[in-house]
Amino acid sequence: QRIVADARGRKKAASAAAASGGKFSPNAISRPHPPYPSSARASRVEGTVVVRYTVSQSGSVTGVSVLSASPPGVFNSVTVSAVRNWRFRPSASGGSGMTTIRFKLR
Repeated sequence: QRIVADARGRKKAASAAAASGGKFSPNAISRPHPPYPSSARASRVEGTVVVRYTVSQSGSVTGVSVLSASPPGVFNSVTVSAVRNWRFRPSASGGSGMTTIRFKLR
């Protein structure tokens, strides 16, 4: 799943699924998008962060790790914080997923 967070705080979901092993159906209930960091906006910096996340049986995100980021370190913190607040429909086994979040000025 790709998400675009623009400087005005909107998001767009783009088509591209990345659930692990086909066992986890990422039925999101809530996926708050990360805010665009004011320092990055002021510097006109754009970028992407790829994260892997783990979802518990209850549907809450229990772990988030950054797999890659460009530029490194600029958007990591806001992305991890946002993904930790995502909620999914409960499932018997939980699961994991991977997503790319793109920060683009508009």
